[in-house]
Amino acid sequence: MHKLSGELDEKDIAARLAKLEALKVHPRDEQENVAVKARLERCYVMALGEDRAEISYLLAEFESALTKQDQSFIAIVRARVTTILDDFEANYVRF
Repeated sequence: MHKLSGELDEKDIAARLAKLEALKVHPRDEQENVAVKARLERCYVMALGEDRAEISYLLAEFESALTKQDQSFIAIVRARVTTILDDFEANYVRF
């Protein structure tokens, strides 16, 4: 049944699969995505009115992309969100 597994028995196969499972990381836990989500939340807190509604929409869109776990789609959404946040911070934040 497990001819491709070579000399491994069922116990060894299960142990190796468990190790592989531990290596899996959900996109929402990847550092780059955590940083973008934190940035969205920070901008949401300081935004008012329509800007706040737009940031809320972006946050929901980004979270939806993360849920789909499609790395290429997440990268596209993350790039778009980052561009919008760059513009927001450049024009909204005053020192």
